[in-house]
Amino acid sequence: MASHDRALLADTISETVELDRRTGRARHYRGGWTAYMREREAARDRARAEHEHARQRQEQLIAAERETRRGAAASLNRARARVHDNDKNSREWVTMRAEEMTGRARKMGVRGRRIEVPDAPWDPPLCGCSSRRPNGAGHGWSRSKGSSCDAGTGHSDRSTSPSPTANA
Repeated sequence: MASHDRALLADTISETVELDRRTGRARHYRGGWTAYMREREAARDRARAEHEHARQRQEQLIAAERETRRGAAASLNRARARVHDNDKNSREWVTMRAEEMTGRARKMGVRGRRIEVPDAPWDPPLCGCSSRRPNGAGHGWSRSKGSSCDAGTGHSDRSTSPSPTANA
């Protein structure tokens, strides 16, 4: 059954199949319309949490790489600038340690760039307007003639003249 009447769907269906336009996958939900809405929101919350966790971990590793490289460069500069009683062994030791720090920083950067950050889940606009994304993500919301929608906030307002893209 396909319908836009949510009350009818809540009363009659026992299973829901959602077609995701972005990924092209179908997801199967058991239970009525309210169970579908609850499960869909829980799945979006999990996807948001996974996205944020991966993004934060990546940022931490890249920041650690930057800080380690900065520390290595600073210790090299100090070793070159100061003369420690012309002790070439201590200068060589500081240089060796700075090169090791640079190697560790490189490894941290590689680990940070290898982290796969999953896409953030797409949230439909609050007003149900059509805000087509370049990648075609989202549900097939339609807009009535004479209405417009701010895609950033999802708030709609009625205008007196139909917009050029307001084809229902």
